[in-house]
Amino acid sequence: MTNETSDVEDVSRLEETIRQQRRILASRGVDERIPIRLRAPGRPFVSPLVAILIIVAIVGVVAAVIVISQSFPAIPPSVFHANCSGLSSSIATVPVGGSGDVEFNCGSAAFSVGAPGGTATPAFALPGGYVDVWVFPSSNLLESTCALTSGGTNITSKGTTTLGAGTYNYCLDYANVPAIGLAAFVLTWSQ
Repeated sequence: MTNETSDVEDVSRLEETIRQQRRILASRGVDERIPIRLRAPGRPFVSPLVAILIIVAIVGVVAAVIVISQSFPAIPPSVFHANCSGLSSSIATVPVGGSGDVEFNCGSAAFSVGAPGGTATPAFALPGGYVDVWVFPSSNLLESTCALTSGGTNITSKGTTTLGAGTYNYCLDYANVPAIGLAAFVLTWSQ
């Protein structure tokens, strides 16, 4: 019977504690009809505040805050396209001290300019014997001088050149060919 007496005393103390808690809640203006939930045995208690913090943390990881935004500019395609890297000449040899003109191409057009045309800057250093460099539409025939070739445009190193869409070949005038002949050189276009 000692256990039953002890249990009754424990229940009486619990009821007294609940009454005290209800008086305290009533003095604070809290409705006592709000159920008080005790955690179930064996289950951890998770307060609503902790649950909200866990949800906010998960959403914060998923929905990252944008801290930097940058725009990348459009980059237009190059409108100048080489049709080969090594050009062919229209003549095989030149006489020492001779003069004339020579066409350079790729067996077809030396280079292409895409629509609607464009501007580029050639760069080159002419070796001895060469006088000037011209470009002309590949559909046109080379005349006795580059300047007389239909549609020809004289180009200068590091000078801006504007060409319409189409395919082009090179024409180079030469004079006073040195004893070594006409040397090789490189011409580049930049946009």
